[in-house]
Amino acid sequence: MVLVIVLQFALFRTRWGLRTRAVGEHPLAADTVGINVSRLRIGNVVLGGMLAGLAGAYFTLESVPISSR
Repeated sequence: MVLVIVLQFALFRTRWGLRTRAVGEHPLAADTVGINVSRLRIGNVVLGGMLAGLAGAYFTLESVPISSR
């Protein structure tokens, strides 16, 4: 839950979030002001993959009860 709050803050209150939203909504305009669109997109895809991996690890290790003998 903390990660959701941190990501929401990062997307709407930081330079990275502003650039990420600009690249997603209008990449040509972002390229015009000097943002490297492909680098930012690749970085965000890697970040999303890492978050998905953390979610999968949590699901595998914590949310599924393991019966002990």
